[in-house]
Amino acid sequence: IQADPQKAATNIVIFDVGGAGLRSPEVSARLKRRGVLINGIDHRRMRAVTHYDVDRAACAEALEALAEAVLS
Repeated sequence: IQADPQKAATNIVIFDVGGAGLRSPEVSARLKRRGVLINGIDHRRMRAVTHYDVDRAACAEALEALAEAVLS
């Protein structure tokens, strides 16, 4: 079942890094070196979860770190 992302109220994002030619453990390790903790749920998919104390700026910083991790 696919939820409409415009209507979903959640703090969980699951995404696939396989298209970048990477496995989730490698992406996790690269992110951890940048202070971002996101773990894989299998070899391709990752699960990011925010907490109440994480603001929009921190989410943007994590997204930037993720982009750099999969593009470097």
